[in-house]
Amino acid sequence: MMLRLAKDLTLPLAASTETILIVGKRGSGKSSTATRFAEQLIHAGVPIAVLDPVDVWWGLKAGADGSADGGLPVYVFGGRHSDLPLEPTAGTLMADVIVDERINVVMCLRGFTEGEKAKYVADFADRLYRRNREPLHLFCEEGHRLMPQTRMERGAGENIMLSRMLRLFTEGRTSGIGLTAITQRAARLHKDATTQAEILLAHRLIGPQDVKAVEEWIKYHHQEDLRDQVLSTLPELKTADCWVWAPDFPEDDPVGLRRVHVLAPETFDSRKTPKAGERVTEPKQLAPVDLDRLRKQMAATIERAKQEDPKALRAEIARLRQELSGQLKAKASIVSEALSAKPPKVVKVPVLSDAQAAKLLRAENQFREAATRLSENAANWARLATDLADVIVGAKGRAAAITGSKLLEPSGPHRVNLEHPVRLVEESRTSVNGQLKLGLAERKILSALVQHPDGRSAKQLAVLTGYAVHGGGFGNALGNLRRHRLIEGRNNDLIRVTSAGEEIGRQEADPLPPPGEALFEYWMRHPRLGHAEREILRVLNEVYPQSLPAEEVAQKAISARGHPYAEGGGGFGNAVGKLRTLKLIEGYGDIRLVDTLVGGQ
Repeated sequence: MMLRLAKDLTLPLAASTETILIVGKRGSGKSSTATRFAEQLIHAGVPIAVLDPVDVWWGLKAGADGSADGGLPVYVFGGRHSDLPLEPTAGTLMADVIVDERINVVMCLRGFTEGEKAKYVADFADRLYRRNREPLHLFCEEGHRLMPQTRMERGAGENIMLSRMLRLFTEGRTSGIGLTAITQRAARLHKDATTQAEILLAHRLIGPQDVKAVEEWIKYHHQEDLRDQVLSTLPELKTADCWVWAPDFPEDDPVGLRRVHVLAPETFDSRKTPKAGERVTEPKQLAPVDLDRLRKQMAATIERAKQEDPKALRAEIARLRQELSGQLKAKASIVSEALSAKPPKVVKVPVLSDAQAAKLLRAENQFREAATRLSENAANWARLATDLADVIVGAKGRAAAITGSKLLEPSGPHRVNLEHPVRLVEESRTSVNGQLKLGLAERKILSALVQHPDGRSAKQLAVLTGYAVHGGGFGNALGNLRRHRLIEGRNNDLIRVTSAGEEIGRQEADPLPPPGEALFEYWMRHPRLGHAEREILRVLNEVYPQSLPAEEVAQKAISARGHPYAEGGGGFGNAVGKLRTLKLIEGYGDIRLVDTLVGGQ
């Protein structure tokens, strides 16, 4: 199926996963062109999603004459004509709904603050990139507000939004995502989005800086021989006239450069600017959508998201631990009361038979062995209490049957230790001063996990603590911490600190600084990072949020001897591997600084 934009221009359906830039001053027809393209995609069965900061895309739900009959099946979230409200915290949820239900969605961001908008778009873009695997086209109205060029317009939240939107723009095709950026301020759109768009649709432009942005696109795509033909005519283009430039699409028969008059959209013109003295008439009824079905599907998506949410899972684990701890304390109290009951007065006899002494000694040994297992298996509590009570009652019964003589109290190796079972367990795990016997390796591991409560792999812990991951000392330390319930998780999974381990670990380590400059400086001073690691972090911080080829990073990083590193050298390669293991950088061919080192989450 072909997508018809003008009488003399059609694009193949493969354009649905391409990156497109539509530029033009206000009133030049750029948004109408984007709407026409969206209508063609919907007719072709390709879902669309719109990030709409100005609330002008709802007209897709009505025909050109304002009737509901000509409207398209589009769900509008937020804005004056919403089917359902839109919350600033719902970015991840909306991405899940679009991926799961394959519906057409307009998301109105007009009522959001800049911070709320940045959070919503960042969450939406990240989730969509990670989950989508089928053709989907995203339209970004006022694209320069979602991917701004100038740093003065960006805070920490805006930087995260920019990074994730640029990733969609440059890498989204691998996830089946095409993206159209629509802007009247081409100069304020980030250059990565401007230059790397595969298809350019240029409407009337007058501003010198905006015309220069088009020129940047021409240079990037090596089309300078046609530059003057386009740039000289941009200020005089009529409304709906535009230059369509696709030098490499489609690959077998490129569109090349064409000047066309874009056909009018088939749906209602909700983009029209109100004029003085003119009354704006809006549709009284929009195309219906199945809200009941969508609400049910969204409820299922929300429930599934809760089940997969690490925070919710950790809260449930903490609740279960607290519940288990209460059960253990209750059972321990029962045993303690049985052991601490005041014994009846007995008459001592001069001697205790060897058989009686041996039986009491066996009971003591059995009790010690069972008490050690109490911390491993809570179900043993009742059995231990019963066994111990039988031994005590039997011994006391025999003693009470003897009258007129004195019973000697056992001593030496035959003495029975009837202390509280929990106390016996603790004695087996503590030193003389009552503290757990933790060596240097155990303390370093707990300190590292306290600073990273979301867990770390055995390899990452080895790097953080300076031990060999397969070394005996490191493995023994992990085993000892698991045995005392201070950590959880096997070596091939994420290892996390328990609540008991966290109390000990906090005595050894301070919490990590919050994301941002303080966290970056913390790692730059970290004793486990050498000169090469610090140089790589420095280089990537200077170009953030952009990524660089490893070869270029090696050239810019200066070794301790004052020379650039060799990309294939062992020192540089090992440093990159260590930083990737510690989750301080990401990527393989091209590498970049992770968002948390500059204020991201």
